[in-house]
Amino acid sequence: MGEPSPTPLVGRAVVCLSTIDWDFLWQGHQEIMSRIARAGDPVLFIENAGVRTPTIKDFRRVLHRLRNWRRGVSGFREERPNLVVLSPLLLPFPYARWARPINAWLIQRAISNWSRAVRCDTPVLWTFLPTPLAVDVIEALEPPASVYYCIDDFQSSSAEARRSEASEAELFRRADLVFVTSRELERKALRHRADVRLFPFGVDFEKFEAARAAGAPEPPDLASIPRPRCGYVGGIHQWVDFGLVARAARENPSVQFAFVGPLQTDVSALQGLSNVHFLGPRPHDRVPAYVAGFDAGLVPYRRCAYTESVYPTKLNEYFAMGVPVLSTDLAEIRGYNREHGDLALIAKDEGEFAAAIAPLLGRPAGGVEARVAAARRNGWAARLEAMAGLVRGKVAASHADVPAWPEVARRLDARRPRALSLAAVAVLLTAALLRWSPVVWWLAEPLRVARPPAAADGIVVLAGGSGESGVAGQGHEERLARAIALYRQGYAPKLMLCSGYIRAFREPDVMRAIALDEGVPDSAILLARLGGSTGDMIAEADAWARRLGWRRVLLVSSPYHMRRALYIWRKIDPGMEVLATPALRSDFYGYREVEGRVHHRDEATLEQMGGIVREYLAILYYAVRGRS
Repeated sequence: MGEPSPTPLVGRAVVCLSTIDWDFLWQGHQEIMSRIARAGDPVLFIENAGVRTPTIKDFRRVLHRLRNWRRGVSGFREERPNLVVLSPLLLPFPYARWARPINAWLIQRAISNWSRAVRCDTPVLWTFLPTPLAVDVIEALEPPASVYYCIDDFQSSSAEARRSEASEAELFRRADLVFVTSRELERKALRHRADVRLFPFGVDFEKFEAARAAGAPEPPDLASIPRPRCGYVGGIHQWVDFGLVARAARENPSVQFAFVGPLQTDVSALQGLSNVHFLGPRPHDRVPAYVAGFDAGLVPYRRCAYTESVYPTKLNEYFAMGVPVLSTDLAEIRGYNREHGDLALIAKDEGEFAAAIAPLLGRPAGGVEARVAAARRNGWAARLEAMAGLVRGKVAASHADVPAWPEVARRLDARRPRALSLAAVAVLLTAALLRWSPVVWWLAEPLRVARPPAAADGIVVLAGGSGESGVAGQGHEERLARAIALYRQGYAPKLMLCSGYIRAFREPDVMRAIALDEGVPDSAILLARLGGSTGDMIAEADAWARRLGWRRVLLVSSPYHMRRALYIWRKIDPGMEVLATPALRSDFYGYREVEGRVHHRDEATLEQMGGIVREYLAILYYAVRGRS
């Protein structure tokens, strides 16, 4: 007789919007979806669509995504029976309003194609992703059940990720079920709804228990490190407190510190310490063998807003092998101790952490059973059954037979939108070219006009963010600094400060106060307060200049605003000689000029691209409409 058929966990196909790629460090994302697939429900695992705009540091990851897409069927590939991974090609701007409908349509179409291929009408949507894309996909698909599993305080991880706050709030309200991994995240979610369920990431207890019972030999690279050993497993990332680890290693020279996992940040603080060892990433199936070789497990996270909501999965992995644990003072570790007894030793600062190493290693052998029992209670089997039961309660559907992968692949290949795929690749490459190469600045170069300064009747400064963001208070200090320098060098006896913007104070008055503080006499300062747009400011400045009998002026504005400003002034008054003397730096454009050479601090951002596009469109507007 054959083996009995597995009992489906959810009873419906599941689409997962992940925050990590499938072949990244093994975490709860892969564990949950693997178990759902193994139980019989077909799973589409959609790799990370991004919580921030990629930078040049992400170039390898972008290339990896392109390779993954290419080696599959329109980006789809089977990783294991019943589980298909999609490497989506999307516009890399998760918060841009113009990109949202395009990305949502691309994902929706991919999900629809897969659903038809596996003969599932409407799958359950399970998202770890808190961005607008998740909200848009839920709205477009109208799944029978939607789950938002909040596993991190993403808004604390980076400046751009803070932009996901509004979409995450929408997910908290809109999803049928909200799961969280920590008490801090639970408090956050409860601000938006009452029925929040706490499910910390679990441990594959069966795998660790089998390894502990088998007593397998230590991995050779770990065996070559003498005992006693304090170990760490997982990503070696920015949240690890390397200063704390360095002090512990220096004050415990006879103890070896072994790190098993991928390097994801700079670890130079630990260089030169002979008792610190980085063994690199290892397959998840080998992690139990490494943990078994530790005399103590470490959770050396630094304390910050992000880690206050982190539930360290490695805690249960250590305990599943009976290994004692030393951790920094994290909220979730304190909560774990309250629930399971004081199993983890907690250090409140660097000194306590370093001093706790020797007593931890010198503990009697007792306590193993209590640690293993705590890990057993946090195993994935029971945890996922509880979560899946809640999902089943939201959807009433029967499990259908799923075609084998070759048939699924054939259907996906027959339906794949070839033209759309090529267009997505073209858009992605174009976006990468614009963001990560000098092409934006090459295209912007015709906008930049600069002439050597010469003696003039006055210096005219255009403020109000003209040629940059268009927002008051941005750029005026850089332009004023350039104008004051020209005044001090004796090129003109007067400064005319132009802006119609009002924030707390009128912008020209703010500029005047700065000029006075820099030693420019009040008699040398003229204020043109009426104009708001470039055209209005130049019209007012020209009227003043003609009344004063000026025939030559030095014009100061943003470097990439000069072409438009000169064009407008020549339209208004062809007889006025205007010399372009732009600011020598612009924080908005990451621009500085040194000895006539332009330097840009960073790759072009969306805001900078928008400023360049606005300049060309404005010139086109004036050319077509003219200006009196």
